[in-house]
Amino acid sequence: MTTGHSKKRYLSILVITITAAFFISGCGSSRVVVEDDEWADRWDEDPVEDEADHITQLRQDNVELRQELARQTQENRSLNARIAELEKRLLEERDRVRALEDARTREPEPERAEITRGEFDREYTRAVNLFMDRKYQDAKELFTRLLNSGIDHPLVSNCQYWIGESLYGMRQYRQAIEEFRKVFDFTSQVKHDDAQIMIANSYFILGERDRARQEYQRLLDRYPNSDYVVFARQRLRDM
Repeated sequence: MTTGHSKKRYLSILVITITAAFFISGCGSSRVVVEDDEWADRWDEDPVEDEADHITQLRQDNVELRQELARQTQENRSLNARIAELEKRLLEERDRVRALEDARTREPEPERAEITRGEFDREYTRAVNLFMDRKYQDAKELFTRLLNSGIDHPLVSNCQYWIGESLYGMRQYRQAIEEFRKVFDFTSQVKHDDAQIMIANSYFILGERDRARQEYQRLLDRYPNSDYVVFARQRLRDM
């Protein structure tokens, strides 16, 4: 009994071993087949062809970028041209506005009144009296009318001088300096040294001592025989 039972057990173990060996052998073959298929698929992919496609795509992108850059450059040039045109128009408009403003603020040309020499003499005396009465604005207006009368009279240059004196009396010193300088435009030199000393005095009152020194010295240089020489020298010593 024991011997028969052992034989049956041995046969069972043998069958199990053979079956296991067969099963293991089958699995290994399947794995090999799968791995072989994967390598076949990888082999079918050509790396050189893929790289060539990538280069082609990059070239296409580069062409498109160059085209876009050219378009942007052209648009930029057009915008710059437009901006330049607008700036030009702005400057032209600004000049036009300034011209209109200057035309509005510019004093109208004084009308030349018809006047005789006798009338000129009487009006000149009246203007001087107005100045002596310290009616500087009225005196200035009358001297201005006489100056612009157009008459050929030896006292015309004096009218220019007294316009400066009237402004000086109204303490409008810078305007006075401008009017005194116009006296030098006349050929008659009767009031030249008077105008020169008043220019120096105006700068002195304005506190511009360097300019005042220059003008006092100019009187000494140009008009050494003037009645104002002593006064100019004293001012120069005191400054």
